Amino acid sequence: ERERELHKRLAEGYEKRRETQRASLHYSKEWYKKMIALGGITNGSLLDIGCGTGLLYEVLQETGSACTYTGVDLSEEMIAVGKKHRPGCNLSWMRKSLLFPINRSM
Repeated sequence: ERERELHKRLAEGYEKRRETQRASLHYSKEWYKKMIALGGITNGSLLDIGCGTGLLYEVLQETGSACTYTGVDLSEEMIAVGKKHRPGCNLSWMRKSLLFPINRSM
């Protein structure tokens, strides 16, 4: 719940802060471009869990990727901002968290 409240407050200026703050540069457009190139992502389907505002979709478009993109996030506000900035983007709000069991014996 605390995480949702934080994202609610940060949603509108999220991308600008992410592109300018040193600690966030690993999720910048340049970082995404490097990951797309390294992964050879040119087609197929891509599920972006924790997509925020869907910036990866924009970068895929800029790089000419023909991927089918789906982004999901727990923050309804982040999704709203993403849909406003990227009307063609397939973004969905997840109403519940995904829980993955942790195997502590590994």
